[in-house]
Amino acid sequence: MSDWEKRYLGWEHFPVGLDEAEIAVFFALAEADLAAIKVHRLDTNRLAVAIQIGYMRMTGVALNSVEMIPPAVLTYVAGQLDQTPPQLTSIRALYRRRRRTLYDHQEVARSVLGLRVLSEHGRRKLKTHLRKIVPVQVVQRELVREARRWLQHNRCLQLGERTLLDLAREVRRDFETGLRERLSQIIGDVPATRWVDELRAEASPGVSRLEWLRAGPKSKRPKGLADHFGKLRFLKEMGADRLDLGLTEPALRALAMPLRHRKAAALRPGTDQLALACFLRLRRHELGDHGVDVALHRTADVWRQARQRAEDRQAGLWRRLRQLPQDLALLAGDASLEDSRFRAAALELVAPFVAQEAIAPTTRVALIREELAGQGLAVSELLAAFTEIGVDVSGNAALTLALSTLARIDGENAKMLPQATVNPFGATWQGLIAQADRRQALGAYKAATLLLLKRTLRNGQAHCPVSLRYRAIDDQLIPDTTWRRDKWVLIRALGLPGGPEQALSGLRARLGSGLAMLAQAVKAGDVRVEDGHFVIPKIKPDVEDPATAVVRRRIFGRIGPTQLADILVETDSVTRFSHAALGRAPRGDAELIAFYAALLALGSDLSAADMARMVPGLAADTVAAMIRRIEHSLDHGKSGLRAANNTVLDHFRRLPVAKLWGDGVTASSDMMSIETSRKLWSARLDPRRRTASVGTYTHILDQWAIAWDQPILLGTRQAGAAIEGALRHTGIERLAVDTHGYTHFAAGIGKALGIDLCVRPSGLADRKLYLPRGFAVPDALIPITRCSVAPGTIVRGYDEFLRVAASLKHGWCSASWLIERFGSAAKGNPVYETGAAIGELARTIHLCDYLANEEYRRTIHALLAQGEAVHTLQRAIHDGPITAAHGRSNEELTAISGALTLIANLVIFWNARNIDAIVTEAPDQFDQTHLARIAPIAHAHINMRGTLRFNLQLHRDALLDYSLKITPKAQNWRQSRK
Repeated sequence: MSDWEKRYLGWEHFPVGLDEAEIAVFFALAEADLAAIKVHRLDTNRLAVAIQIGYMRMTGVALNSVEMIPPAVLTYVAGQLDQTPPQLTSIRALYRRRRRTLYDHQEVARSVLGLRVLSEHGRRKLKTHLRKIVPVQVVQRELVREARRWLQHNRCLQLGERTLLDLAREVRRDFETGLRERLSQIIGDVPATRWVDELRAEASPGVSRLEWLRAGPKSKRPKGLADHFGKLRFLKEMGADRLDLGLTEPALRALAMPLRHRKAAALRPGTDQLALACFLRLRRHELGDHGVDVALHRTADVWRQARQRAEDRQAGLWRRLRQLPQDLALLAGDASLEDSRFRAAALELVAPFVAQEAIAPTTRVALIREELAGQGLAVSELLAAFTEIGVDVSGNAALTLALSTLARIDGENAKMLPQATVNPFGATWQGLIAQADRRQALGAYKAATLLLLKRTLRNGQAHCPVSLRYRAIDDQLIPDTTWRRDKWVLIRALGLPGGPEQALSGLRARLGSGLAMLAQAVKAGDVRVEDGHFVIPKIKPDVEDPATAVVRRRIFGRIGPTQLADILVETDSVTRFSHAALGRAPRGDAELIAFYAALLALGSDLSAADMARMVPGLAADTVAAMIRRIEHSLDHGKSGLRAANNTVLDHFRRLPVAKLWGDGVTASSDMMSIETSRKLWSARLDPRRRTASVGTYTHILDQWAIAWDQPILLGTRQAGAAIEGALRHTGIERLAVDTHGYTHFAAGIGKALGIDLCVRPSGLADRKLYLPRGFAVPDALIPITRCSVAPGTIVRGYDEFLRVAASLKHGWCSASWLIERFGSAAKGNPVYETGAAIGELARTIHLCDYLANEEYRRTIHALLAQGEAVHTLQRAIHDGPITAAHGRSNEELTAISGALTLIANLVIFWNARNIDAIVTEAPDQFDQTHLARIAPIAHAHINMRGTLRFNLQLHRDALLDYSLKITPKAQNWRQSRK
């Protein structure tokens, strides 16, 4: 069963609004089904058994309800039995003569489907299974879903909702009891009211310490850092560093949830001490992450400022150098100057160049280091910040020595670096540290320490123990004992050969065929090699057939103008994305309208007050509360917007017209920047638009829909986000990226995961083909090849590389974290060297295809252009900045990105569904060649502003699912009246 097929597990009534595709999946009768049905003589009994089989296949439970059976189901099932479907019937009507027949038919359905009733022994096994996963997922509803998946996997009939909730409560209660016992051992005799009193106290006038702790970083400036470290010191005083209960991040977030959004005035002496402890521990983790992020960003700022000063200084020297000949000529032309005075004046003019050796072969980086050594105050503040956060540097001996040396100097209140101080940084800093000016040498020593600390944090040699993203690398990978025990099972799950020799053999075979194809293209003149460079003809843009434009105008003319509010209501009635986002059916019109308004507020540049003015009868507080609820669901780990997006995507991919646009296994990924306030700590300068921005990174299928999204900081490597989306959205096999979304290590990891990163290379003329040493190369390709990949490099780190890839595949870590830890700062690490070597070979295979096959090259360019076109739709939805009051936390940014993606997908699905309906009505009037070139991203006919009126009247049953809220008898009467 796929995820969308599991959505109805445990339902005790017919879902409202089953579409034709769902009915075809659940109620299609196989040969075994028909054989069991034909045993019955009466047509009524045959129809009843068929419905019982389909319903049990869909929900996993027997159909006992007295509600009316949907006419579409009756028609579909009766058609397979060659019967005339009854116009209206219910389960009670089918079994009116003999109630015992109902139970007989349920037994037949259970036997045909191979399901069994859960025994007492099975119940104990289910409870054991839930106890194993509760440390990872403690949310009761999620435990119920996991129990349903377990029952379905073990071919058992589903249990009732109340029974499973009771079981989930019992499992969670036992888990929390063990945690409380461990907590009491850690905190000892700390009064239960101490934490409550401290959190209710004021941190500043009108702001409680609870609210102060929950607030995100104010800024990345020293004042913001000081406030941040004040929070860290407060949490340390509260004992947060000691509150290690061995919880995973999802469990910690779930248990801290009661305190994450509660008002300080609502705290009472009886507040759950476990929730308080988890909240304090979680905030310590999050503040550690934020502190490291801000400190690293400030370090980059200090480097950038030093670079700017070095460039200005060098530019000034060059300006003086250009003026020097004229000044010397003026001196020489002054006949009144004596020789001694002339020599003195000439030496004064050339002194800046001779003394500072500006014309000597001093590199720009050396000049930046010299400037950085003069920024003593900023560098000292950042070193103190990392010390305050609590960074463990034991993994790097040079950094350990440097920090201990600085601690000794600070303890002595010395202002100069001792003459005999050892230089642990290498030759690049030797001149600055050994210089005669020992005060300047101390500044250089501190600057070198700061840059080494930044590098070691990025490659994992240094880590922050009380953190989520900057923990030690081994803490985020599959444990070594588990890897040694299950190594071969995990490798088989990757689909890779167990040994490096077999992996190299496969790569060599593909390299050989790729080089042969490229050599043939060179021989044919399709690709030229001139002066050691590739030369390929530019791709000419496709000229659109005028008939396609005519068809496009006809289709969208028939669709006509519409309102965004109507699109939300109509698509929700078909997909029920609101159910997926909320985790249940909306409880009424007011809640559903508030959800729509909150979704639009998050996905656009509108505030809650703006939405209240646009939606008649809606209060701003209601919208703000729903926005917080959506953000809290992300914080809680439910990912409601992700589930809603997946629901819309499932319905989109079932449309026949979607298959004309692509196969869904190829996609492109790229980042779109969203303008934001400069006051947000996450804001970075967009180099193109020259505005403060954050990014949303999207994966766009070749069918036009958005498969994945996540927020991303500008200026960070996008390769991790590219791998993450392709991995978590199963089905993507080839991903087109630009150079920002590509690194050699990322390509190697992608190859291990079965994902091909198809990069559109920049600077193609300077690209080379990297091959294993000693590899046979066709003569025509020798000038553009480098046989520099050492097979021994791949062999040396292959086993640990597989462990890293398996950790990523099975969810132990994220791809963004992994690519950041194994970036260029990790050079020398065997895992990095292995992955980068495999990536170099994978890029060579890709370049052979890219250069030799024009159609393949055109496809990569078209996919990336398609992604840019979808970004146009997203910008039409979100065409303003994110305000300073929003986007301060990762949850808020994730909600903004997810809502924007969901609204864009709703527009794409609505357009595609209307195109499909128009084509279905008159298939002979539309050529598939033209339809394949009509994108469903048009939005000129959609009004996205103005007064929004959500008319729920036509779709109320599908939207609200009233069958969950009224008695079966009333539901039966209600449907019979229709």
